[in-house]
Amino acid sequence: MLKKRDIPTVIVNYEQTYFPVVSADETMLLRMTTEHLIKEHNCRRLYCIGGYKGHIPSEERINGFREAMDSAGLEYDESCIIYGDYWRDIPWQTAIDIAEGKMKKPDAIVCGNDIMAVSLCRTLIENGIKVPEDIKVTGCDGSIVSLTERIS
Repeated sequence: MLKKRDIPTVIVNYEQTYFPVVSADETMLLRMTTEHLIKEHNCRRLYCIGGYKGHIPSEERINGFREAMDSAGLEYDESCIIYGDYWRDIPWQTAIDIAEGKMKKPDAIVCGNDIMAVSLCRTLIENGIKVPEDIKVTGCDGSIVSLTERIS
């Protein structure tokens, strides 16, 4: 409708063919977050929960995590990178797996959005793991859900 009415429009972070698109540097978002956890909080074992596998912004965010880990000389492998589909289910299961000892407890987990971070925090806490004392958790996107949690 906007195109038909010739209304000037710019789209943010959503590739399509009708209008110009402005996008954030997705790589820097998780790179800076990961660097902060490494430098300011001395985290050495980190996991990353990204969005959808193959989704360009998600892959770019995960690449930022990889870049920060590589730059700091920290070891990680693909088992440290989890695709969470930008939703609650996989972070919930990840927290359960950590609590039950199926996954090694990290120092921190970098999430590709706030919904995943909130789900992860809630489930870790419900299972006796203190956030941020035992595991630091970060989100990414500044959504309203992050403002309503007791752990900001």
